[in-house]
Amino acid sequence: QSHAIANGDYDRVWPSSHIMEFAELANDLQQMASAIRQREQALVASETRSRDLSVMASDWFWEQDEQFRFTYFSSQLAQTHFTLADGLGKTRWELSTNPDSEQWAAHRAVLEAHQPFREFEYCTRSTTGEEHCISINGQPLFDEAGCFVGYRGTGSDVTERRQAEQALRQSEEKFANIFLT
Repeated sequence: QSHAIANGDYDRVWPSSHIMEFAELANDLQQMASAIRQREQALVASETRSRDLSVMASDWFWEQDEQFRFTYFSSQLAQTHFTLADGLGKTRWELSTNPDSEQWAAHRAVLEAHQPFREFEYCTRSTTGEEHCISINGQPLFDEAGCFVGYRGTGSDVTERRQAEQALRQSEEKFANIFLT
């Protein structure tokens, strides 16, 4: 009978009990449509919030596979004097200018244990040959079966901060040498 109405058969006489069922059905459908609109609006707001926060949170995003090779860089990385293609398929330590330090051994142990990490800093060369210091955060990724599939994280160029810290140390040393000798 509902198909008859859906197909345009409005001339048919319907018992009042059926009319009440249709009225209830129409009311339920309106409530469902309203709930769907609210959920869509909440989803759009959540996506906007995430996008806004991600822009403020870091300079770029990256992803690695289970062998710790880069598989993705967000487009913001290109704005920091790095070529996206140069890093794809490589590990972080292959891009580093200081790959043999104890710091790297500790970092690799964290990666092998599939643990999250924050503010790991290392240096690398830009496309212009300049050394840049990078600070990264990473979160391990697992598939539905719980198998490790890589990392996802954020990165920031902290070169200027490192240079300022070095200049401050040198200034303090000069000051100490002048007044303590």
